[in-house]
Amino acid sequence: MVIELNLEEVLYKYFNYSSFRGPQKTIIEHILNKEDTLTILPTGMGKSIIYQIPGLILDGLVVVVSPLIALMKDQVSNLKKRKIKASFISKDLSFNEINDIYKNKDKLKFLYVSAERLENISFISNIKDISLLVIDEAHTIKWGAGFRKSLYHINNFINKLNKRPIIACFTATLNKNDIKLVIEKTGLIKPYITNYLPIKDNLKYIVYKNKRDYNLNKLLKNNIKTIVYTLTRYKALVLHMKYKGSYIYHGLMSSKDKNKNYLGFKNSNNGLIFATNAFGMGIDIKDIRRVIIYDLPINLSDLVQQAGRAGRDNLPAVCYILYDDLSVKTALYFIYNGNNIKEELKELDKIVKFCFVNDKIKFIIDYFKEN
Repeated sequence: MVIELNLEEVLYKYFNYSSFRGPQKTIIEHILNKEDTLTILPTGMGKSIIYQIPGLILDGLVVVVSPLIALMKDQVSNLKKRKIKASFISKDLSFNEINDIYKNKDKLKFLYVSAERLENISFISNIKDISLLVIDEAHTIKWGAGFRKSLYHINNFINKLNKRPIIACFTATLNKNDIKLVIEKTGLIKPYITNYLPIKDNLKYIVYKNKRDYNLNKLLKNNIKTIVYTLTRYKALVLHMKYKGSYIYHGLMSSKDKNKNYLGFKNSNNGLIFATNAFGMGIDIKDIRRVIIYDLPINLSDLVQQAGRAGRDNLPAVCYILYDDLSVKTALYFIYNGNNIKEELKELDKIVKFCFVNDKIKFIIDYFKEN
């Protein structure tokens, strides 16, 4: 593997860092050697730099598939501050604004879009040459065609390009079966896989058993920046209405309301937001001190993903899990209305065991090593 340039110089020139963290440099080298990659790293470990540096070095346009308009805006704004030419396309832009982006695409290095944009006829006809295709929050592919059809069938877009680009997928947690699914659906060819255990030294797990609403109310008397995760939109709405001044976020909200609540929570000092797992996709908020799991997720991978939103600034953070019979019944309702009942029941059993073991970090490590 031969890299002809000093990557540390590029890192310092554009991002003002003197050295790479963890596996960043190795993954960058694989991308520059035109290899597909699947990068599984805990939140806060600098995944964006891993694709942005190769994107600056490679000839041609980098298309980044991102799940949130607000996140696209943040990323583009940050790149522009570094005098890197970047833009994004969303449904909030006018026809003329989007057309101007197409006309000037040869001047861009990075173009951020939603997965749904990849099925847009105008986009397909205008964006034919890509050097690198980045798929952020790739774990959402495992939620199936019913959740994000465009992402689940992303190969349809890739096959319409003049030439197959390098493909780089990123996420915070995936187990063995999900890795196989992501590789299959994105068409990765012999990818270089980086799979770091999702352990954050600054994050503590605490389980409260029974009296779920009582414990939630007790915790929320301490005003620190908090996400409360629910499984259903209805429960998120009920809790949002109960706790005045809080924010809400779920998948069926309009883009305008999502953006408003995302930014309101992000810019708050001690904000509180009630959300479904839709708020786990691409959230770039460093100072969340606490995550509260109100409803048990369907698998431990999702729980760790949600917990990982806390403490991205490497300062102390806590994930509280509110466990009771009703939280188990809610998860069972989702499982029995799904298509993979047997496997998901096994996953839920692991979450229940996780709630009762003393050494939760060891349990997570053993889970991901096994899977």
